[in-house]
Amino acid sequence: MYNLQKILKLNIRIKIYLLIYLVGAIHLIAPGQTKQETLKNYFFIEPKVRMGPVLDIYPNLPEHSRAVSSEINLAWQTAGKQYWDQPYNFPQIGVLFALTNLGNNDILGQEFSVVPNLVYRFKQFGRFELSGMFGIGFAFFNKPYNRIDNPQNKLIGSFITNKTILAISMDYELSHKFRLSSGFSYLHYSNGHYQLPNIGVNIPAFQFGVKYYTNGYPAYFHTQDSIQTFQKRWLFNFRIGLGIHEFGDPEKPVGGPKYPVYNGSVYISKRLGIVTNFHAGLHINYYTSFYDFISFQELYKEDQHLKSLTAIGFAGIEFFIGKFSFSGQMGVYLYNPLYKDLQEIRNETSGFKNIMKRVLSYKLGTQYYLFNTKYTTRLNPWIGIFLKSNAGQADFTELSIGCAF
Repeated sequence: MYNLQKILKLNIRIKIYLLIYLVGAIHLIAPGQTKQETLKNYFFIEPKVRMGPVLDIYPNLPEHSRAVSSEINLAWQTAGKQYWDQPYNFPQIGVLFALTNLGNNDILGQEFSVVPNLVYRFKQFGRFELSGMFGIGFAFFNKPYNRIDNPQNKLIGSFITNKTILAISMDYELSHKFRLSSGFSYLHYSNGHYQLPNIGVNIPAFQFGVKYYTNGYPAYFHTQDSIQTFQKRWLFNFRIGLGIHEFGDPEKPVGGPKYPVYNGSVYISKRLGIVTNFHAGLHINYYTSFYDFISFQELYKEDQHLKSLTAIGFAGIEFFIGKFSFSGQMGVYLYNPLYKDLQEIRNETSGFKNIMKRVLSYKLGTQYYLFNTKYTTRLNPWIGIFLKSNAGQADFTELSIGCAF
């Protein structure tokens, strides 16, 4: 009897302890579950209109009115699900679809584009929110230059081009699900000198849109007191690439052959933060178009292959988003003999623009890594596409592969 009572008392104590434990566990887990529920991306739809002039950056362009772009952006508001959400201040990630009338249907026609984009949230002011947008994608033109059918369109010489969008906007919260958005943007189209003419289309524009969040705007952003660790050591990198371009000025000659540009780079890199990577090194480019021109013109008696090379010292920054990254580099020509001699022959050595084209080089592109870049890029091969330019004038479009060690 005594043992039975003892067992019953022990059983009651165990049940009480279990009840206390469960209450405590519920108390501890419930907030975590609430937070976990917010660790998702909040989908929204944004119809938008942009209006602005096509800039007359070259003489003898056809007459045109303002460009009008009708767009829809399918996007997600991040809330802390990915490691890069917090460093980018919980950005909006989307894919924009646009149909743009360029102000002259007969000559310039229309373009249809698909542009992946990222919106960085700068500051919240009560119901107002200031943000900036960067997008890079592709555009299809229905009436590019054609020597017989459309010789007046000197802006675009190919059906498919790159499209880059830079914008700044202010959102106003109407309700939990609706926000108005307005601001200014700059649109740029170029085929990277792949096919001439390639003067390019540049549109400064006013924009207005409405954002509809299907499940409402997130009420909570998941933050961490300490950002994850990452490898901070210096890494050695190499890359090889193949570029394609036509040889000539932006306007002419048209109908020429497509020349390959073989290039390689060696450089060092170091992580500056969880989503940023610093680069510095040397680019070497070999232009087959330079060699053909030198040979045909008998411009140099010796070292014709050597004179077809350029060497560029560069520095740049790379921004990571999971397995993807966006990279921008600025370089200075250390060796560029043909371009320098051509400027002297043409008496184009003076003037700010000519000097900058002889001295400065830029490269902008996107990369895709085999593995996630969360901790390191070491032994993480990538493939990328880039646009190289000389002081703003497109030079060639490039496909590259590389790796860090």
